Amino acid sequence: MADWIAQAPALLAAAALLLLPGAPAAWLIGLRGALLPGGAAAISLATVAVAALLAPPAGVHWSPLAVVALAAVVTAAVALIRWLRRSERPVALGRASVWVFSSLALSAVLWIGAAAWGMASPTHPAQHFDVVFHLNAVAFVLDHGSASPVDMTMAAPGAAHSFYPTLWHAVTALIVPVAGGVVAATNVMTLAVVGVLWPAAVLFLAASVWPDRERTLIAAPPLTLAFALYPLGFLNWGALYPNLLGNALVPVVLGLAVLSARRGARPLWQRILVIVALIGAAGATAVAHPSSLLTALALVLPFAAGRVAVAWRTAGTTRAARVGGTAAVAFGALLLIGIWPSLNVTTNEWMPYESLAQALGEAVALGPVGRPASLLVALLSIIGAVTAFRTRSGRWLVGAQLIAAGLFVVAAWLPVLWLRSSIVGLWYDDVVRVGAVLAVAALPLAARGADAVVSRCLTWWRTLPRRASVVRIGAVALVALLVAAPTLLAPRHEVLAMRELSFLASEQSQGLSPDEADLLEEASETLPAGAVVIGDPLTGAGLVYAYTGRRTVFPHIKGVYGPDAALLGTRLREGGPEVCAAVERLGVEYALDFGDRVIFPKYGELYTGLHDLDRSPVLTAIAEEGDATLYRVTGC
Repeated sequence: MADWIAQAPALLAAAALLLLPGAPAAWLIGLRGALLPGGAAAISLATVAVAALLAPPAGVHWSPLAVVALAAVVTAAVALIRWLRRSERPVALGRASVWVFSSLALSAVLWIGAAAWGMASPTHPAQHFDVVFHLNAVAFVLDHGSASPVDMTMAAPGAAHSFYPTLWHAVTALIVPVAGGVVAATNVMTLAVVGVLWPAAVLFLAASVWPDRERTLIAAPPLTLAFALYPLGFLNWGALYPNLLGNALVPVVLGLAVLSARRGARPLWQRILVIVALIGAAGATAVAHPSSLLTALALVLPFAAGRVAVAWRTAGTTRAARVGGTAAVAFGALLLIGIWPSLNVTTNEWMPYESLAQALGEAVALGPVGRPASLLVALLSIIGAVTAFRTRSGRWLVGAQLIAAGLFVVAAWLPVLWLRSSIVGLWYDDVVRVGAVLAVAALPLAARGADAVVSRCLTWWRTLPRRASVVRIGAVALVALLVAAPTLLAPRHEVLAMRELSFLASEQSQGLSPDEADLLEEASETLPAGAVVIGDPLTGAGLVYAYTGRRTVFPHIKGVYGPDAALLGTRLREGGPEVCAAVERLGVEYALDFGDRVIFPKYGELYTGLHDLDRSPVLTAIAEEGDATLYRVTGC
């Protein structure tokens, strides 16, 4: 607990980074109440994304100053537009409510507490395949001073430029000085995204669709705790930090689309700025992870179709507007469908794993990928869907949920692999990534369903005889209790998996053991600043860059490292003239041998020469912790 308390300043810094840069602009364009936190976060992250792109050409080293400067420019521009159009007062979008903010704050505390308990300590790295890349990528940003997505050449050191979505690494790098290290900063930023951004984003979408339903808005944040697979499931699979951040922005993108199209008396400048905020949020989502933006585009289609239908039914809408709107939506949908198969990036590592009936059952019960069913959310979302159709408000969310369910069924069941990859290949055919999409529309619908249930109970209490009202309300409470009890298993499943497997720091860890972490900490103090280290990235040695800041030949398990690196990966143990020549060309001075326990069963053939280094004629041991050994190259 003490080590988490010591990270309180870092957590505050992470939350501030997510909220404060965009808060003035969000306020100036009229976002208020339940819309302000999510809207501020989207504009903040858009600011970070643009700053990361602009800083390298401007010769600016990546730091908070770049974000603050751009945030000031954005705020000043919006303030100037508002001042120039001061005769046209903006309409307040969203309402403030102490109960809504209390619900949001409570959800943040519960999420942060659960995730922190699952991690056990801020110094425990997640023990999964992708973590090697993402932790080292934060070190790469700090080392090279650029967080631009076109400069992420870490796994392709010979390239002048290489694209990778770097928004996660950009924001995490900014809090490393406060957190005290890359691992701690990553874990703290994870808490901020899970506990601050995700509930605020779901609240934003609910408030965009039902701005006047206070009970819906109160219910939305805590219901996020009842879905198992996202966000904590992404920490037990991957860990998928860029997707974690990108998916958290999807509800805000959808909500801004709703606000952009909302009818009513609003000055033109305000409508335009909301659209600009939508474009910025979409861009930030893409720079977090492109698949998250494509998720938003897929889920917004029912809304766009609904707006066209409303235009045809609404008197006073010109024929040109109706035809133009229909053509634009049809063109956009056909374009998306047309290019969708070409976005396939599958590696065919994840295959369909269950029957059609099982996939449908998991989609309906919101228990994808074998997770405990979120029965409470499932039941409330069905009630919310019925209420949406009955009140003719928010019906497009039902369509969005059907799209999400269809995508999941395709990923989990469809046996025609080429067709499956054409549809879900942009998520790498990964059913975990696709299953997380089920949360986006289900949670706002569940919040509306909770509102409908409470409203009906209050109506019974006011209009029925006392005994009849008590019987009915008691029956509702009993059903709620029966479905809520197993729903508690949903977050419990993920938190236990985090603590007992993903973030386990013991000799049974999948990747980095405590002895290995201690050796890396020692190396960070003893190795020269410009040292180059080599080690098997499938072991805990893969995290040497993140822990020490010293460059490594293999900063990720996969990459384009060149023939010299490939030679050392398979033959360093042997020594000899060829090995020594490769060592000299790459500047390798140190080597790590962390034993034979690997984090992933594949790709081991690439690194067979990086084990049993005590037998190497060119290496001398200089430090040991348990079975982990640090060597110096002395025989070349």
